[in-house]
Amino acid sequence: MKTTIIMIALTLYVLILWGMLIYVWRKGIKEWRRNKDNKPHEYRVTVMDKREIKDTSDEPDLWQCLVLFDISGRQVEYSVPLESYTGIRVGQTGMLKIENLKFQDFIPDEQKDHYEDLFDKIVKG
Repeated sequence: MKTTIIMIALTLYVLILWGMLIYVWRKGIKEWRRNKDNKPHEYRVTVMDKREIKDTSDEPDLWQCLVLFDISGRQVEYSVPLESYTGIRVGQTGMLKIENLKFQDFIPDEQKDHYEDLFDKIVKG
């Protein structure tokens, strides 16, 4: 009687252990497949908005620069470095490069500035 109970408990233990192993293995395979396909992507975008927010860390003057991009009707916000943030203007179009769902670079289209157009109209008549 005791040996039967011990054998049943041991069998259940092994089955639970194998079930956990299979669960972890499948979850790892799924994560690997998702990360395997995260190659750099380029999208044609329009800058919708940009803002700075104070970071919640303990450092007093730490700001996070966020830019909202429109990618084929879908709006996505990325945290961007200050160097990129200062060069980006709302309404600008260009190529957005992302890798592993993180901002890499924004290359604006070659466009004349609004003030250059106005100057050309005034000078050329």
